[in-house]
Amino acid sequence: MGHLRDQLELALLGLLADEVAADGHRREPALGGQREPLPAGVAGSLVDAGDQVGGRLDPGDPVVRQACMIEAARIRRLFAEADDTSDPLVHELAACIDLVGRRGVVVQLAIRGQCPPLPQPVRRGLTEPALVALTTAVSAARVTLVAVSNRVVLSVVTDGAGPPADATANGTGHEQVDVAWTRQDDTVWMEATWVAA
Repeated sequence: MGHLRDQLELALLGLLADEVAADGHRREPALGGQREPLPAGVAGSLVDAGDQVGGRLDPGDPVVRQACMIEAARIRRLFAEADDTSDPLVHELAACIDLVGRRGVVVQLAIRGQCPPLPQPVRRGLTEPALVALTTAVSAARVTLVAVSNRVVLSVVTDGAGPPADATANGTGHEQVDVAWTRQDDTVWMEATWVAA
């Protein structure tokens, strides 16, 4: 009897492993293909410390650290997307905020209005520039979400360096979300706006 139970447990573990792998493959496109190069590049630089071979990333480089933080925020957002909540946008945004909070950044969040139901691509279009902006924060950030039935505005103000150049050039990935970036002295401001078609 014990042998049969062990076989069933192994079979169940195999099915669970297959499901986890399939789920990872389904989620992979949402990560933009960035997850693998970063760890591989950083790991390569740690193995060959000081080696300037192409493909190696320096974990001490602020640009590399910010890129890793952006990918970590995307992964957290991806997991939050699977949760069943009354306000998915706020929940996904909170997952991104939590990550920078763990780094010691003090984040103030203000929400005005009730967010209308938004499809996942629109929520990603709003949260993508927000998570990038949050990773620029050194010690403080302010996030404001203002929502009405046909318009949502998400803004982030941080202290610190500006966003990566490609963040301001690539848009949001959703045609209904417009993004504006401003940098003045040590302040970065981002505003993402969705307007119903």
